[in-house]
Amino acid sequence: MKLWQTTVSIAGGAIALLGVGLAMTNPGPTAYEDFAVHQLTRYLQTNICQELPPQLRQFSEQCRSLGSTLLDTARPQLQNLIAQNTRRENYLLFSIYRTGFSSPPLPRGYEFETLGVFGQFYIYQMVAEGSGDRNP
Repeated sequence: MKLWQTTVSIAGGAIALLGVGLAMTNPGPTAYEDFAVHQLTRYLQTNICQELPPQLRQFSEQCRSLGSTLLDTARPQLQNLIAQNTRRENYLLFSIYRTGFSSPPLPRGYEFETLGVFGQFYIYQMVAEGSGDRNP
């Protein structure tokens, strides 16, 4: 009987410690905005210049260089755009962030769902407007 009580006490303590750790490392909105700006910037740098019409493909390197400079300059506006278009569901131990874009800077509308846990973010769903596709 003592062994059972000791085992249950240790397991309960471990679960409580894990819960406290999750609650303390649940990332907040500012951290999410930084993460989302980084992801959006990376997406725009990679994809927008790749989607140039064939007659302009020779300028893709200049597009990436100029685009990088423009995106660095526009970072505060991008962060504000993300803040305005994001809903946070805070479950104390983790958070779910839903961000939707239906206009520029993306070529079409998207909705992203992101899990924030242990100080990290994981995009687990992306829906392109009008496609019905749900991509992890």
